[in-house]
Amino acid sequence: AGLTSFSDFALASYVPPPVITSSPATLSGFGYIQGSGPSAEQTFTVSGVNLTSNISIAATTNYEISTTAGAGYTTPITLAHTAGTVASTTIYVRLKAGLTAGAYNGEVINITSTGATTNTVTCSGTVINPVLTAGTLSAFGNVCINTTAGPSSFTLSGSDLTTADVTIAALPGFTYSTAAAGTYTSTLSIPQTGGVFSATVYVKFTPTLVQSYNGNIAVGGGGAPSVNVAASGRGVNTPATVTTTS
Repeated sequence: AGLTSFSDFALASYVPPPVITSSPATLSGFGYIQGSGPSAEQTFTVSGVNLTSNISIAATTNYEISTTAGAGYTTPITLAHTAGTVASTTIYVRLKAGLTAGAYNGEVINITSTGATTNTVTCSGTVINPVLTAGTLSAFGNVCINTTAGPSSFTLSGSDLTTADVTIAALPGFTYSTAAAGTYTSTLSIPQTGGVFSATVYVKFTPTLVQSYNGNIAVGGGGAPSVNVAASGRGVNTPATVTTTS
């Protein structure tokens, strides 16, 4: 009743298609150090109109999703519609804990509802395994107290490091520098940009007591487990002697 033409009839019978909207379409930069995890959360939003069924959001093998920050991670997630509408909803995403070192890129979260075009969110991230290695430091041997021997040196190298400084811990009797002629200090912090790292650490030995100064120099930072560099030397106070022939 009330329709006066075919076009009026077509307009009255038109049913708009279901539509899902999500943003952003990509999330990147997920990551953590192997043995820790999960990664920090990131988010995207989902909404829908003219729906005939609920929205289903399914994560991939290595990513997990939730509607609550920091909790409730599972897959898939169902967003129930009310009269065909799902209001804008925040979805939290993180890279799962317990993964081995490597790249986890191009993994797709699918967002579906009957009759609607599937939306996707592509996730990328990396699990790293930072490693520091150290060379050896030659023994200083016997050194007169209150004098300085050296420098000697040892090398450092690293891979998959975070951007945290590489640190050289104190060991009594020993001081460090990154330059042979540089200023020597009892501890050392070496800035670095992450990833691959290499440096030479110069060491001087200044005993103040008649005793052995054997120990380990602890080297850490960059997210890697600490390594030890063995250091040894002895402070002596042997009186000078003069020998003459008869």
